[in-house]
Amino acid sequence: MSNESAPKYYVDEDGERVEIPEPDPGAQKRGLHGALVNPNNSEDAKQHAREVLKEKFDEDYKPPTQKERLEAERSKDPNNINRGLLAALHNDRVHTDTKVEISERLIKSGAVDMEEHEEKGIVL
Repeated sequence: MSNESAPKYYVDEDGERVEIPEPDPGAQKRGLHGALVNPNNSEDAKQHAREVLKEKFDEDYKPPTQKERLEAERSKDPNNINRGLLAALHNDRVHTDTKVEISERLIKSGAVDMEEHEEKGIVL
């Protein structure tokens, strides 16, 4: 049975007919790309995602090259990275050894002024 013949509505608990909105193509595409890079997905699931990308979006998925991954990494905003690292320092679930590594990284990058933190009584 194809999706074309599936009803475009459902009946809610009050017996009212509720129209099902069309799925967002951008969200579908992002989800399919995510399925392809998720190491927890089976090869069958990845193959299905490739087929849907080809049929619905006329796209042959190619994983990013190492060069593309490095360029994407370099284009990340350093301030956002530092904010994430600082947040990790305040997260109780982050291991102490990891917090030490993060602190050293923040100090080395100059993102943290140690004198200012010591004056405020903040220990990294």
